[in-house]
This record gives sequence, structure tokens and C-alpha cells, in this order.
Amino acid sequence: MALSRKLPAICGGFPTRKRFLPFHRPSLDRREERAVCAVLRSGWLTTGPKTHEFEDRIKNYLGARYVKAVNSCTAGLHLGLLCAEVGPGDEVITSPLTFASTGNVIQYQRARPVFADVDPDTGALDAAHVRRALTAKTKAVVPVHYAGIPADIAAIRRAVRGRPVRVVEDAAHAFGAADRGEKIGRNSYFAAYSFYATKNLTTGEGGAIATRSKSVAQRVECLRLHGLSHHAWKRYLDKNFKYRGLEVKELGYKYNCSDVQAALGCVQLEKYPRFLAARRRIAQWYDAAFRESEWVRPLTHPFSSTRRSAYHLYVVKLCLEKLKITRDQFVQALQKENIGASVHFKALHFHSWYRKRFGLPPGSCPAGEDLSSRVVSLPLYPDMRRSDVQDAAAAVQKLGCYFHRKR
Repeated sequence: MALSRKLPAICGGFPTRKRFLPFHRPSLDRREERAVCAVLRSGWLTTGPKTHEFEDRIKNYLGARYVKAVNSCTAGLHLGLLCAEVGPGDEVITSPLTFASTGNVIQYQRARPVFADVDPDTGALDAAHVRRALTAKTKAVVPVHYAGIPADIAAIRRAVRGRPVRVVEDAAHAFGAADRGEKIGRNSYFAAYSFYATKNLTTGEGGAIATRSKSVAQRVECLRLHGLSHHAWKRYLDKNFKYRGLEVKELGYKYNCSDVQAALGCVQLEKYPRFLAARRRIAQWYDAAFRESEWVRPLTHPFSSTRRSAYHLYVVKLCLEKLKITRDQFVQALQKENIGASVHFKALHFHSWYRKRFGLPPGSCPAGEDLSSRVVSLPLYPDMRRSDVQDAAAAVQKLGCYFHRKR
């Protein structure tokens, strides 16, 4: 890219584009509206026939044995740790480059999060670092499929082989991603997905879990609704159901998915192959725009017959050694250029709660910490046009050129 000395908007210049390019915009149309209205007219709003249909559709899409819908990926991860029998005094290994929920659910169980380092090219948990972090107290590993890029789950499973350690996958970003020819979750002990408003497939709020274990699926079904022996759909609308009293089998939670959410999800799932194709195309446009950039290096998104990303986020690493500003200042400057940008994520052990509670010093996870200081997420959603990508790339180039650190 040729050097430019155009004055950035944050310094009083004109922005790259006139209209703001949002970081995300959900891909919804009248099909979702009709589906939700049909549920509203049905008289059944909570977990019921549409939720079960959604579960079956996800199961068929993933090729998974069992799928259960929940109200968030956070809920799914929490239930995964419960099924793994994680409790007080246990240790759970996870990534520092993740959202708060990944570490928080570990503490719900009064266990201790142990942060292992990541691959600097993908942001995924590194199996070699997982192996070094294992102790006699390790009860589970929670790998994060960061930005939609599949972590090497086979390598992580090998790292814990022979130990009583479960792998509970945080697949919040990775619905539809694949590794070794299988979609993430198809043959997992436990994988949790997010259908939050900004995710590749959205139900507004919501999530699901996939598992190869019948007993895990049965326990999730019980735990997601207060640990009850049977749920309302069975009690009220199944004519063949024999009522024998409602029993609390164990301490459960209010983690169920509603039929309103599921109606959105069913329509979104029909569109999902098109969504993924669009995301990949947009990522390729970005890759081409940044191929010769001096200021950023995109993360590596695999795409082959056996391994492919879900392209949830388009993350670039800033070459901060060449810039006179910090990552946070760069993001602020992008916003002034009318480009919606975000950060995924500040290293979890750098947050005040984690610093005070666990006191991990800088340098504990060098690759994760380095990425945490450099990463910027650029807009990526199916309805983006090529001109939108060109504007975002031009804004990055403009800022890089202007804030270039002279040698």
C-alpha cells in the first residue's frame, strides 16, 4: 500500500466514509418476523415444540448425537462444568484470550481458573502449554475456538489422555467451524455455542450444547430447568404423559431456551450456509487488502476440506512497534473514521477481579498477552459490501501511515 499523509478525523481531518459502518448488523428479514409471529399466535412461548425442532435441526447440521438448547453459551459452559463434576478446590485450564464468561463459570463452581498460553497466529489454546499447566487438581480444560478458528482439540485430548480430565469446549465463536473433517461439537464430550445478537447465527440471546454422551444430554435437560423431573411441555400438552408428581432431582438452574428464540434460530439455520459463504468471502477481501500492509497482520483462518473457520471475527494484529499510538488509541481513531471496531479481548487475567483474586503477574502467558495488546476486530457480517471492506482497510492504512513511527 502506498503511503498517505491524510489527516485523520481524530486530528481534525475528514473521516474515511460519511456514514458509520457498524461493527455488526444482524441479518434478519420477514422470514424471522413470520416465524416469531407464528409462535406468538400458537399460545406456547416457552420451551416447547419449536425448541425441540431447533435442537433437531442443529443436531442434523452438526452431525452430533445430542443437542440441547439453552439461554446462553455461559449457561452451557456452566452446565458443562457441572457435568464434568468440577467443584471447590479443582483447577480448570483455559485461555486468557476470551470473554469474561469463560473464566467466570469456573468460579461459579468455586474452582480455580488456570491460564495456559495460546498460539500467536490463531489465538487458540496451545496444547503444549495445556500439558505444562496440568496438575493433580486439574479437573477440566476449556479450550476457546477464538474468532471462529478451530482449536486443535485432538492435540488437547492427547495432552490430557490418561487423566480424569474432561474437555469442555467454548465454541461461542465457532458454530459451523470444522477440524479434521468434522464440525466442532460433532464428537465432543461437551461443546457450548452462543447465539447472542452479534453471533454468526442469532436468536437474540441464546445458545446450545452438543455432546456425544446420552447421560450428559439427559442431565443438561434436567439441570437447565431447575433440576425438575419433567418439564412443562410434557406436563401440559403430551396426552400420553402419565403424571407421577413433580420432583426436584438435583439443584438446577433457569437456563432453558424459549420457543420465541428457537423460532428465530430455525430460520437463521436455514440461511446459515449462505452466511458462512459470505463471511469467508468478506474475510478474503480483507486478506487481499492487507496482503502488503506494514501496519497489520491478520490472524490465520484455515479453510480446507478438513479444517475451516467459522469466520466469526476478522481480527488483525497491529504492528505496534511501527506506530506512535496504542491499540486503544487506534480503535478510537477508527471510530472517528466512521469504522466500527472492537477488541477481542483484553487478557482475562489482566482484569481487576482476576488480578485481585489470583494475582497472575505480566508474562504468565506471553503470546496471549501480546495479542491482547495488539488485536483489533474489524466489521464482519454477511450483508457487507466490498466497498465497506475497502473503506475499513483504507481507514486502517490511513491511520497507519499518519501515526507511523519514524526510525
